[in-house]
Amino acid sequence: MLSFLKFTTLQEGNPLSRLHGHIEAGRHFGVISAERSGLSSQENKKRMKELKEKLKTQGYGFKKTEGRWEGGKENSLVVNAKGKGPEAGDQLKKDLEQHARHYDQDSYLHSDGKNHTLHGTNETGFPGNNKEYKLGDLHYNKSAENQTEMRPGKKKSPARFSMD
Repeated sequence: MLSFLKFTTLQEGNPLSRLHGHIEAGRHFGVISAERSGLSSQENKKRMKELKEKLKTQGYGFKKTEGRWEGGKENSLVVNAKGKGPEAGDQLKKDLEQHARHYDQDSYLHSDGKNHTLHGTNETGFPGNNKEYKLGDLHYNKSAENQTEMRPGKKKSPARFSMD
């Protein structure tokens, strides 16, 4: 049962309520993009469409988001593990790493709900190839320089999460 505080902050229709529910149930999640800043808008759309198709084929659920990182914006996806627990989380991490390397991403984010880590997948960006960077606590609806933003609808305010 949700506390009153959780109930009032996780209103129906808020995409964060679903993410929060997955975390409470023990499901891992990740954030990934296929976009690169040096590519055309058309090429980035094609790459994101392809990534979505690959994730669907692998059986993952995801939510389209807008990531803000180091002053820039990019379309990204919050991807939910297929099941609960560490095994499903490890499989998610393995699959996200494969996709991040394929799309030449600097990193992808993986979270077990308590520990949030950026995993580096190339030499050109932070945190560096095969390096990890531990992030702080997960915050809901707190604006930050580096955050992920979800929109429940075109006319509704965005829901966002960030990590220190």
